Amino acid sequence: MKNVTIFLVAAMLAGLVYCASTQCGRQRDGIGGQEIARSLLDRAAEHHNNGELDSAIVYCSQVIEMSSGLDTLAYLNRAYTYYDKGELGSAITDYSHVIRMNSHFDTAAYYFRAMAYYDNGDFHLAIADYSQVIRLDPGKANTYNDRGNAYFANGDLDLAIADYNQAIRLDSNDATYYSNRALAYYNKGNFNLAIADYNLAIHLDSGNTACYNMRGLAYRLKGELDMAIADYNRAIRLDSNDATYYSNRAVAYYYNGDLDLAIADHNLAIRLDSNNTSWYNKRGDVYYNKGDFDLAIADFEASLRINPTDPVVREKLESARKHRKR
Repeated sequence: MKNVTIFLVAAMLAGLVYCASTQCGRQRDGIGGQEIARSLLDRAAEHHNNGELDSAIVYCSQVIEMSSGLDTLAYLNRAYTYYDKGELGSAITDYSHVIRMNSHFDTAAYYFRAMAYYDNGDFHLAIADYSQVIRLDPGKANTYNDRGNAYFANGDLDLAIADYNQAIRLDSNDATYYSNRALAYYNKGNFNLAIADYNLAIHLDSGNTACYNMRGLAYRLKGELDMAIADYNRAIRLDSNDATYYSNRAVAYYYNGDLDLAIADHNLAIRLDSNNTSWYNKRGDVYYNKGDFDLAIADFEASLRINPTDPVVREKLESARKHRKR
């Protein structure tokens, strides 16, 4: 449940970290090894910004080997570069080194290490680091949101909701916090609360197609099919290239008894994403319930060509074949 907020904050902090090399150097004597180290960090920043991550790592490593007084910045910059490369273990090692140094970059190191732990699936470690960030700087809404995401990923929905509540108290104008809390409510089966939060998220960000889609799912599970279809319509108007929105609307049409409309939407979903077995399965279900067993068989067979080991689809196929013989 990552969101753009995390990466915007990360990019901002990373920029501050790289720029800090010049500021830090100016506060010192600015001679000898520090001048060289500062120059190397500037080169690392340039290469990082150009996407030349291996070169950036080399320059940061050279600064670390020099013991110039800019080691902490070098570790922090190298860690962030490792993170951008997807080398999470190396990033975590370098962030840990920064934390052991007890520098004034601890907050950034805990925050970025939490991100790395999250991406690595170590949600309890991410939670611990986000908690440290909150202890050091308790006024940032995005940190509560990020820890909420880690709680969510760890299955702790009530704790996630508590953190989203705090994020909203600190910043009530960010649609992401409402949509994240809505998803937690949705997963708890509290569809009314989910819909209320999606309403607030949409009020703040009326172009968020995911919110319309998810609110549609909540309405469908409440049995409010017309409201669900209306939300899928809005999502499709905003983004007509997402197969999921057509498939979800097809399911709502199906439960509303509009089988031909359901088939038409499944057709569109398959046209946009022909390798997703779910679309074939669902269209096959509609054909099956219409009594069009030949078409149902064709869809179940298409699904099995993509995923031959699905036992549920194989059972559906056998049932459709039996009905066709009658």
